[in-house]
Amino acid sequence: MPADVLTEMFKAKPLLAFSLYTQAQADKLQRMRDEIEALMADTGTNEVFNEWQRATDFFWFFTLGAYEVLRTMDQHNRCFVPLVGSKITEMKRRIAPLRMPFAKQEYQGGGGPIGGENSIVGFKNGSFQYRVGDTVFDVRETMAAVCDFLGGIKRDDVLAAMPIAKRETP
Repeated sequence: MPADVLTEMFKAKPLLAFSLYTQAQADKLQRMRDEIEALMADTGTNEVFNEWQRATDFFWFFTLGAYEVLRTMDQHNRCFVPLVGSKITEMKRRIAPLRMPFAKQEYQGGGGPIGGENSIVGFKNGSFQYRVGDTVFDVRETMAAVCDFLGGIKRDDVLAAMPIAKRETP
């Protein structure tokens, strides 16, 4: 592949320099965000309840996936410039309180069983909201924060590829 094609590819998809899988997962999160946004916007059909149910279903997957992508990047944050590495940690910590009730039906840090954290507590500006403790998580804002952060990483922010094990061939 010509060098200029590779340069353009890494410019368009900078997380490729860290991990092919991480870039693919970040792309999946963006597609899921787009789908959720469309489902939440679809208020003019007779299927509105089903559309909203699908949106909440997908947001559950989005939250779990976003946390795992950020966790992987945080485990290898030395592969990023220090500022981006610290922002990865910050973003992971930001989503963790919502991820725990969604994933384990308990509070972050083993704080016991949850109450209604997996239930929608509000609907504002066409977006669902969840509450964990004193924190309200707006679906649109949460997705935008994650996707905009991942999409804002530049090629120069990636210092090294994520270490991988050598695959044994049978």
